[in-house]
Amino acid sequence: MLTVMSGGNTIDETESINIEAVRAEATDALARFTPEDRKFATDIGVKNINLLDLADDWSTKLKDLFEELEATSSQPKIRTYLAKHFSFTEKDVEPVIDGIIETRQLQALEATISKRFRDAGFDHSEPHIRLVDFLLLEPIGIIDAFFDRARAYYGALKAADDHNITLCDPHGSWLERQRAAMQIQKERSAMAQSETDRLQDIAEEISRIQDDRDSTISRVIAMDWDYPRVLVLHDKYRDQVAKLKKADRENPTKIIRIFEKVTKDFRENQTERLTKRTHTRSLKGIRDIQEGIYDLLLELFDLSDNQRAHIDKQVKSYTSLRQERDMILLLQRNREHFLSQN
Repeated sequence: MLTVMSGGNTIDETESINIEAVRAEATDALARFTPEDRKFATDIGVKNINLLDLADDWSTKLKDLFEELEATSSQPKIRTYLAKHFSFTEKDVEPVIDGIIETRQLQALEATISKRFRDAGFDHSEPHIRLVDFLLLEPIGIIDAFFDRARAYYGALKAADDHNITLCDPHGSWLERQRAAMQIQKERSAMAQSETDRLQDIAEEISRIQDDRDSTISRVIAMDWDYPRVLVLHDKYRDQVAKLKKADRENPTKIIRIFEKVTKDFRENQTERLTKRTHTRSLKGIRDIQEGIYDLLLELFDLSDNQRAHIDKQVKSYTSLRQERDMILLLQRNREHFLSQN
């Protein structure tokens, strides 16, 4: 009996995997790979050879041949040929064809499976080979189903180990299942506490940024602007200014005219959006919104490269915090929904 207790540590949120979905899928794979399957896998396994090696041999070297033999044996012309040229009756043709197929299958098994054991240094591995032959002479559908269960089983163990997820093996002993259940509950509690702590840290950091009302970053956030769009407008403004003659670059009227032309559509769109958002109706209120947009754009466009790099970093940090918060909340909702359905 295999004991399935992988990990036990809290999984880092940044792995971005749905832990409970992985656990459920892996547990299902363990359930489908029965104790009889596992015993067979153990019995045919020897040093340097495991069940997945044999599964690869089956998929890459034997399955196509066996399917071709099956398809050929069912063709009427084969039966007719044997009956006509070897004087078999209709009744006698069937076992003859079966014998030919079995002989060819055994040859293929000898060439592939026995060679693998011999290459691994096992001269007296006949019991292992007989077990493999027994499996690979079953109907193709049964062989495929067995190897599918095996791949899912070993894949489940690897996923649990890679992500430190504890699994409760449905075929484990009562004591093993109780220990696993306790560990799983411990992991879930630790994960929930870790998420709660992180959400609290994020909330405090976001509040710190937003509450500094005099800072440029807090006013950009308050406007809820598409900041990359502002950067594009700024680059466009600088490019157009750079194309002016030297004397014109020192002309304040022409400089401000370029600023207004480049930002016109953006300022109008933001005025409409913020007016609707604040339900502003008075002309003075609308004018105040326009001036706020205008003044903040001027401030951003006047920043030095170092100041702008600092603002860029702050915006990215704020955006990252919000995305992380939303991801944690989404994972929590998905996990709660998943557990309620299972």
